Amino acid sequence: MKIRCIVLRKGALWVALSLEFGLGTQADTELEAKQKLKAQIDDYIEEANGIDIAHREYLLNRKAPFGSFLLYYWLVFKSLWIKDHSPLFSQSTNAHA
Repeated sequence: MKIRCIVLRKGALWVALSLEFGLGTQADTELEAKQKLKAQIDDYIEEANGIDIAHREYLLNRKAPFGSFLLYYWLVFKSLWIKDHSPLFSQSTNAHA
């Protein structure tokens, strides 16, 4: 399963966000923020799959706020013209949603 993510520097911290589940982490380094988000996504999916169907469907179809999607697609658009370090990444997970 591929999950669209963003990682950005906010002051002294790095923040990583997942569009598919509205999850977020922060850390001192970019790599650490990405790793923490991957672990959080795996745990989230595993936990969601362990509950009843009604709640599982809600949790696995929960999305990030609209503003996160605007930011993501602005960065996609911007990355077409500026070939520097992209804050976008797809997170693969072994968990099944």
